Amino acid sequence: MDSIQHDYPYNLTLFSNEKPARQGNYEWEQEHTYSNPHSYNIEVINWLTLNFGYHNAHHDDMTVPWYRLPQRHRELFGDNPETIVPLLAQIKIFHKNRVSRIYGNHDEDSPEGRDYLVAARKAEVSGGNAASFLTSF
Repeated sequence: MDSIQHDYPYNLTLFSNEKPARQGNYEWEQEHTYSNPHSYNIEVINWLTLNFGYHNAHHDDMTVPWYRLPQRHRELFGDNPETIVPLLAQIKIFHKNRVSRIYGNHDEDSPEGRDYLVAARKAEVSGGNAASFLTSF
């Protein structure tokens, strides 16, 4: 789930001292952060992960409690489902890339920003270009 929530650079190992390039301003952060709730229409399902999939809302204001993230997402983006990566695409990305995103998929350029969201909605990204709690930081 968290592997497709960002497309900005990060350190691949704990032994790298180089800081990845990152803009750090609000507009850039929102453009390179993606929301991927389990269900856009049945909100109770997202409670299983404390609405973690409403990641843009979380980055917009990290003080918003987990149970208000869906409301905050809709305040930011309206009811447009094209602003999220749907669950079916998430499952396809995971299944198709479950091994390759761990071993050696960091050599290719991946789409960024809006292009990443469009590709992720079609399950055409590996998910490996994003920081995950399963990778070192």
